Amino acid sequence: MGKYLRGWRAYLLFLPGVIGVLLFESAIPGKESQLRISPVFNILLVFNLALVVSVNAYFVVAFEKATVPKRRYLTLNALLPVAFLVLYFLFVVYSSFAKYQVQHVQQVEPVRTIHLGFMNYLILGMLLYAAVNFLYLNKELVMGRIRRIEDQAQQLQLSNKFLLPMKRITRAALLTALGLFVLVVFIDLKMLFF
Repeated sequence: MGKYLRGWRAYLLFLPGVIGVLLFESAIPGKESQLRISPVFNILLVFNLALVVSVNAYFVVAFEKATVPKRRYLTLNALLPVAFLVLYFLFVVYSSFAKYQVQHVQQVEPVRTIHLGFMNYLILGMLLYAAVNFLYLNKELVMGRIRRIEDQAQQLQLSNKFLLPMKRITRAALLTALGLFVLVVFIDLKMLFF
């Protein structure tokens, strides 16, 4: 699978999220069209998160199977965010369609205080854990295991087969997020001034 993630193909993993952001930004702010697109945006974004973290976990699990000293914490650490994101995706799909009602746009009010419950903190904590795991922890654990191998040829082979695709996905994620941020700022400034 790593050979398919070279160049522009790594960026294709982020296509659902990019489509969701573009759909959301194309809606007229404050109108019912934005309320109708919000569930689609949420579904595409969470699906994209689950997809990218799953691909990263695939490389970690494949690396674990390819190396001799089996340490299950590496596999468990990689699969825990995948399980959470799949369940979270199912929750978002359910809540998007079960509670979907177009509300009338209200007048602008002062900001209200929001009290988060235990589940909201749990979801936030697991999303942060998935982000740290994807951006940093999985690569560091795989890199540390590769460095412990004494055979240089095997180190190079494992690095090219598992670590390099993980780095490509991370780089693509960061560049896509930066590009979307700049695009959204540009669109919002355009709507504000024109």
